[in-house]
Amino acid sequence: MTAGSTGYVFGGFDLFNIGHVDFLRQGAERCDRLVVGVATDDLMELCGGRPFVPQTERLEIVSALRWLDHVRPLERLDLRAEIEAVGVDTVFLPGAFPDAVQRACGAPLQLAGSGARLVVLRADRRTASVAVRAALEGAGERSSVA
Repeated sequence: MTAGSTGYVFGGFDLFNIGHVDFLRQGAERCDRLVVGVATDDLMELCGGRPFVPQTERLEIVSALRWLDHVRPLERLDLRAEIEAVGVDTVFLPGAFPDAVQRACGAPLQLAGSGARLVVLRADRRTASVAVRAALEGAGERSSVA
């Protein structure tokens, strides 16, 4: 960890679970200040479907974690603007996430020229929103207002 380092993580954080907690905790342990970008409902729809939990609630859920320094909406995948606005030196991603983003959204993450380094964190636990979403598929109407 570099003194005064600022890390950045982003995601949809829909169907919040222990995998999210592990990922956010790992990021927080590797920097002095951790900022989280929570994808807007529009960005989530662009990248894979309507969220179950609306953006306002997802922002509140993630903000409740005491080891996070700042939580903000993420409106697009060009992270260069986020990196510049927040003063980020490290972007943390879970596992094979960059490839998953490219498959879902049809575009790669845009980090080139940002000066931030990319660190991929391993998943400690198996519960993930993708698995929960798959289990819920076909279970009837969604209750979300998103």
